[in-house]
Amino acid sequence: MQVDPERSARVVDRQQLNDSVTYTIFESGDGVCLRQWVEVFLEGHRTDSLEIYRGCDHDNAIPVYFYRTYTDLSSGVFELCDYREWADSTLLDSEGNFREGSDFLNAKTYADSLCREVRVLESGMIVDPIK
Repeated sequence: MQVDPERSARVVDRQQLNDSVTYTIFESGDGVCLRQWVEVFLEGHRTDSLEIYRGCDHDNAIPVYFYRTYTDLSSGVFELCDYREWADSTLLDSEGNFREGSDFLNAKTYADSLCREVRVLESGMIVDPIK
């Protein structure tokens, strides 16, 4: 994940994994979305990063919604879960937009998720099965 230097980021947590590897969880929000990411440092130099949380306000005129959460399982080990919610296709027109009078709030929706374990290695890299 690339971080925009024009935005301010807040440190949420910082952990020492071993003598040479640390990782920091940063957070940044713009009033619409809140994002958190982990950056890994090997002897003070950034070696890897990964977005671990994304939660945005949802425009109810859009028939699909995505978000990501994480759970800190142990030092350097996180469970990331990506979620997708979508409206029943019978409420959509031929272009994939809601038909007149329908929106996400009153729609029948479906949800799916994919969770995986992500690790910060002692080498300073992040292992993510789908990265």
